[in-house]
This record gives sequence, C-alpha cells and structure tokens, in this order.
Amino acid sequence: EELQRRARAREALEEAMQQEDLDKLRQALKEAEDAGVDPALLAKARDALRQAERQRAAKEALDEAVASEDMDQLRSALREGRAAGLPDDALADARQMLDRLEEAERERQREEAEQERERQRREQLEQEQKDRAKEALRKALGSGDPAELRSAIDAARKSGLGDEDDDLDRK
Repeated sequence: EELQRRARAREALEEAMQQEDLDKLRQALKEAEDAGVDPALLAKARDALRQAERQRAAKEALDEAVASEDMDQLRSALREGRAAGLPDDALADARQMLDRLEEAERERQREEAEQERERQRREQLEQEQKDRAKEALRKALGSGDPAELRSAIDAARKSGLGDEDDDLDRK
C-alpha cells in the first residue's frame, strides 16, 4: 500500500509538473513529500514550482506595467520577464507599449527643442529690432532733425524699446 501511494504521488507530481496549474503542483508536491517520493524528483518539482512562481510574478508585473503606461516600470518588468524565461509572446504587449511611449517621448522632446529654437529666434529678432531702433535714435539725435527724431522714437516704441533699454547716453 505504501508503494502504491508513493507511485500515485510520483505520477501526480510528474503530471502536475507538465501543467501550468501552480495550485495542483503545490498540492502534488506536498503529497509526494508526505509519501516519500524520490528526493531528486522532489528537488526537480521544487525548482519547477519556483520557476513557475517567478514567471507568474513576472507576468503580473508586466500586466501592471502595461496598465500603468510608465516607461521605467515597463523596462523593469521586461527585464524581469526575460530573466524569468517568459516567452516572447508574453513580453510582446509590454514591448509594444514601451516602444510607443518611447517614440512619444522622443516626439515630445523634438517639439520642445523646436519650440525652444523658435523662442530663441524670436528673441534674437526682437533684439535685432531693438538694436536697429537704438541706432536710428542715435542717428536722429545726431541729425538734429525733429521729424527724424519723432520717427525714430515711434520706431523704438514699436520695437519694444523702453526706458530700461535706453542706454544711448552711455554710447
């Protein structure tokens, strides 16, 4: 009877190791331990259980990372998934999500860089306009012509040149 119990436990354990049901594997492992099944088979079953648990945890982390749409979390979950030996198809959704997020981030950075270049270009144009207005004021002051001076003052105001920019006395 003890031999039959051991044989049934061994068969149940081997069958459970072939399936993906962790609960069945845990139960079969406990029964096999209680029945005194060969220690080498028990060790193999424990390894299989640890690997299956690691893969399940990695798959759960991948699912959470995809739901979060967080690039760092996706990268971490993908590393763990690969390390746990998950098949490529189990990693595919997370990889695609990460690729989309990285592309969106690159596009956002390109847009920010373009906006910054445009801002700098506008600032440069404004400064050039102010510089031209200052030069026109200097010329008008030197000419002594009231009409030219009024025109230069109007141009300076339109350029945004104000009292704080007026350093004509220093030049």
